[in-house]
Amino acid sequence: MNHGSSAAQTLEHGLHWCKLGALADKVGVDALSTVVAAQYEQCLEEMESNIPAADIVSYICENTRDSSKLRKLAAKKYAEAAMTSEWEPKSWVRATSTDATFNVQVIKEIRAHMRNLHDQADAI
Repeated sequence: MNHGSSAAQTLEHGLHWCKLGALADKVGVDALSTVVAAQYEQCLEEMESNIPAADIVSYICENTRDSSKLRKLAAKKYAEAAMTSEWEPKSWVRATSTDATFNVQVIKEIRAHMRNLHDQADAI
């Protein structure tokens, strides 16, 4: 099995959904944006199994600029990757991504996740 080819195909597939996401945002068709986001999420999951998360971030940052919905989804996925790294999550984000705007979104996602964990713990 050629993992390099599989990874390239996954990235190409993700780029296709990024372009559609940007178009959906531009024309304001929310139903299309939702469908595209679901497909893009599936692509990100495929990427996670083929490509290290740190290698995915520049691809995400480059290709989701025109779709706020996809960028938010990408930030959430990247936050999940950060929280499973061996590093402190915010340090890992800053070390693996040079896109400051994206990093802010990812760190917001990490904080929201931590708040949810604290709320769940308090409820028990």
